[in-house]
Amino acid sequence: MSPRQSPEDRLRADLVGAALAQAPALGAAAVPELSELVDLYYANVAAEDLVDQDPLDVLGVALSHRQAAAVREPGETIVRVHTPTVEENGWSNGHTSVEIVTDDMP
Repeated sequence: MSPRQSPEDRLRADLVGAALAQAPALGAAAVPELSELVDLYYANVAAEDLVDQDPLDVLGVALSHRQAAAVREPGETIVRVHTPTVEENGWSNGHTSVEIVTDDMP
């Protein structure tokens, strides 16, 4: 960690680190560049929005969104609405998730 990181950035990094530690539980330890993916996924999320979340769920959200993106063709928009369960997905945040993957545009 950089000494110039704000306390919020350090807290977010700690929370993301805790989420990454859950990778084996979701069978994601071999996901290429997992650390970078999760760091970037949560880079603009307020640490206070993550602090009360189960680290397994934090990781599960990012991996689920990645899975949706993996099947998208260029120019295609993917919208997936689901309520993840531990039995089906290995994680559950208690909410319905809306995942949108589309081309970057203004």
